[in-house]
This record gives sequence, C-alpha cells and structure tokens, in this order.
Amino acid sequence: MSKKFVLKCISILLVFYILCPVFTSSSYAKSTDFTPSSPYSTKKQVVVSSDPRIEMISILQMMIGAWPMTDLDFDYLREVQETFFKFYNHPAVRMFGFMWYNYNFSQEIPSTFMLHLSDPPELKIQTPFTREIIERGGGERNLNDFLELLRDFAKETKFMDFYRDHLEFYQTIAERVEKKLGTKNTIGMLEDYFGFTNKSYELILVALFYEEGYGTHVDNKYFALLGPYDVDEKRGEKKPYWAGPDELHKQLLRRFSHAYINPFIFNDQKRVETTGKLFSPISLPMRYQRILNWKNCIIEHLVRSVSQSFTLWEYGKEEWEIQRLNDVHDSFVYIDYTSDWLNVYESNRDFYTDFEEFYPVIFDNFRKLCEFPLVPTQVSVENESENGVQLSWKDNTTEPGSLIILRKNSNNKYEIIHEQDNRDISIWTDRNVKIGDICWYKIAIRGDGGTIKSYAIKAIIPSYPPLSPENIAFTQNESTITFSFEYPYKAEGFTLFEFVDNEKKEIASVDISEEPNQEIILANVLEGDHVYYICSYITVQNRELETVKLFSTASNFVSVTIIP
Repeated sequence: MSKKFVLKCISILLVFYILCPVFTSSSYAKSTDFTPSSPYSTKKQVVVSSDPRIEMISILQMMIGAWPMTDLDFDYLREVQETFFKFYNHPAVRMFGFMWYNYNFSQEIPSTFMLHLSDPPELKIQTPFTREIIERGGGERNLNDFLELLRDFAKETKFMDFYRDHLEFYQTIAERVEKKLGTKNTIGMLEDYFGFTNKSYELILVALFYEEGYGTHVDNKYFALLGPYDVDEKRGEKKPYWAGPDELHKQLLRRFSHAYINPFIFNDQKRVETTGKLFSPISLPMRYQRILNWKNCIIEHLVRSVSQSFTLWEYGKEEWEIQRLNDVHDSFVYIDYTSDWLNVYESNRDFYTDFEEFYPVIFDNFRKLCEFPLVPTQVSVENESENGVQLSWKDNTTEPGSLIILRKNSNNKYEIIHEQDNRDISIWTDRNVKIGDICWYKIAIRGDGGTIKSYAIKAIIPSYPPLSPENIAFTQNESTITFSFEYPYKAEGFTLFEFVDNEKKEIASVDISEEPNQEIILANVLEGDHVYYICSYITVQNRELETVKLFSTASNFVSVTIIP
C-alpha cells in the first residue's frame, strides 16, 4: 500500500470528522445543495437491446419458479411456456433450481454469469468469472458442469431458433423504449455523481423479468435488466410495454447505481460482515424483500439513498418525501443515516473526487453505529389529532439504556420532549400539539456507546372538528338546569343547543374549564318539555378570513320537563 494512498485515507477521515461530527439522522430535511454539474461531463446514451443470453436464463428462472418474475399475462410469455416448459425435466433446469435455492445463485448473479459468455448454444467463456459468481455458483467445477448442461439445453430446445423467430418482437420493444428515453441524460447524472467516466451502459429488456429488474456489470460495461410495466391489449393481441420516460429514467438510475456500489461492498465483505449486528433488528422484513444478508442490505440502503438524492434534485421535495416514506415503510431503518452521510459526499466533491474515495467514510460510520444500542424499529404514528400524537415502536435492545423521544422544532432542529431512564413503554403520546402542526419524531436509545436514533416519522395534525361531549347529566332546581360532564379532550368551549320544532337553537356558550368537570347553567327555563344537546367547538378562519366556530357532533340528548 503506497504512502500517498494511506495519507489520502487519513485526510478523508479527518475531513469527515470536521464536516460530519454527527449522527443526527436528519434526512427528512435533506439538503438541496446537490445538483449534478450542468452541462454534464458526458453525452453518453444508454444502448437499448435484447440479449439471447439473458433471454435464455430468464426462461430458466421462470421454469424453476424463481421469484420475482413478471406477474403479467401476454402472448410472448405463453409462447415461452408452450415451447420450453415441456423440457422441465432437463438436468439444466434441475441443477439451476438447486443452485438458486441452495447456493444463493440468485437475483442478478445468473444474468451476470451469462453476460460473461458468448451467445447460445456455444456459451463460451469470454470474460473470466468474478469471485462473487464463483462463490455463489458453488465453485468453478460446479459452474463448469452447469455450463455444459446449459449448452445442451440450448441445443435440445433449439433456443436460438425461437430467439430468431421473435427478433421483430425484441426490436419493436427496444425501439419504443429508446423513444421513451429520448433526451434523458441518465448517464451524465450517474457519472457526475459517482465520479467515473470509463463505463459503457446498456439497457436489456427482459420480458419475463419483473419491472424493477436488476443492475450488474462485466468489467467496465454496466447493464440494467428491466421487465415490462404493463400489457397493451389491441386487436386480440397482448403485448408487454415498459414504463414511461420518467419512471424508466428513475429505474435506470437505481439499477446502474446498484452496479456501481455492489463492487465496493463485495470487495470489502469480510470487513462489512463485522458490522452485521446492524442486520439483526431488520433481518425478517429484509428476507421478505429477498435481501438475505447484511452485505446486500447495505448495498440497497446506499442505492436508495443515492436515488433519493436524484429524485430531490430532479423532481422536487414532494416526490422525494414520497420516495423516502416508501423506503422507511420497506424497513430500511438506516436510510436517514446513509442519506446524511451521502450529503457530506455530495457537498464536498472538490475533496471527494469519486465514490471510491468516500467509501471509507461510509464504512467508518457503520462501525460507529455498531457501538450504539440496536436501532428502534417499527416506529409509527398510531393516531394524530388535536388531542395528541400517539407514537409506537419496537425496542430491540437488551442492554441497559435510557429512552429518548425527540421532536423537530420550528428551527428545523430536534429537541428532547420526553426522556426516562427505564424503557418499560413502547407507546407514548405527545399532547403538546395543535391543529395544523406538522411534527417530525424520532425514537432514540442512549447506551454506554452512544445514542442510536430511529428514522424520522411525520405527523400532521388535521383540521377536524373537536370530539363531542359524552355522558351529559343534569340536575334541576325549579326553572334552573345545571348540565355537567367530563371532557378529557381539547376544545375552546361548549355550546348548549335546544331542539325545538325540528330546528336547532343555540342557547348558551361557555369556555372550557381547567377543571375536569364542565358545567353549563341555564336559568329561567320556561315550563314544558325541552330537548337539549351540547357541542364542543374551536374557532377557525374561513376562506374569507372570518373567525367562525367549528362545532363537534351532538352529545347525547337530554330531555327535561319544567313543571309550573
């Protein structure tokens, strides 16, 4: 290792401590300072194509029941089934299924494996297999055995005849997607962000893959493998089509980002595994999303954080917030942390010339998180109203530590609004809110090694009428009636109504009392039968900026008879 490289790594860490002394996950207020340079440093375009190697492996993936695949129904898929599914007993199919489910030869790896080969049926090795392909394929001997079976499968099924018969289909979908991409400068954004310019890019359309597809690379050639968005049914035909321009652009940004980031994590996987503690609180929801280990979980966190940056810059804060909430919903609990770290990279590109130089900072930060208690998960708003915001969470830590609840104030900073030494609660209500408030919360646990904070969640206090009074009781003394009730909610006051001749008549109003028991006293009531009810109210401004009362629904009705 060169002295120059060591000094640069030390410099990177020093700058990180100066610029980012934080573990304040505040991605909800992500900086908008990042904008890819304009004009872009490259005018490269994405090549759109089909590929017989990928088409063949996608058919095999469908035959072994691999998931996810497209759930759409269209003519081409049925032709695949009719042509190839009768070969389900072929040894290549059985071996592929075993490798997928037992060796983790899954996700993008089979496609990456095929991209190292020539076209079927020869399937000659053109580029040496990477260490990751060999490891996940069960070793070189196993891969070579599988390769022989694939060649036999291609010959026996006459795969290339099928492929050539459908060239018009492949060409048509490629031309349509090329038109959709139009002038989108996807590659310019990627190369400016990651700092590399020696790559080429290809979008391979795979009709049998699911829409999001995969991202991978072979040497300096990067690939996005995307499935169709929906089916167009015309003239009795069902043809798949791909997403629109903006969504295709976003998909390519994500898939190529995956191809950029994966090598850094895989090549550092032994060190990455030392931070595997962080996977334990989210391993179950991650498995439901086909993320089986911490290495892949880190990759997906970083890809999603990069994608958030692109969305914020290109489509604005509203679109970014939707994307972030989706990431939180998908249990990416460190997403605010990783987004904050990338903010440092994005804001200091004069120092970090490319992503490779910044990667040590990312790993250093994950190491720090390991010193903290385990992150709270399943943080959610159970209810939000003018009476309070009910928060709930799951505490994953068994070590001693205190509970902290934070809320963002008007200065865009978090303040502690509740703290307790024990952690014997997993639900708590913030009563200090009012209608129209937008509140951001985090749940934190402070241990000996530091304080871990959950992702931020948002609550918006709606402008609903107050809740109605209940259990109205009354006492009567000649022509005076005293109405009494308890009201544990928020309101400004109460109005007594009488229901007379099918009409509502406002009788009296009082301000809410600080005492739990509320009273309305009505004197000199006329003789006869009366029906009363009470509404709570708040005052609001209408569209004409006039102050008006906003009433609750009616309480229970009270019937009173005044005898002369």
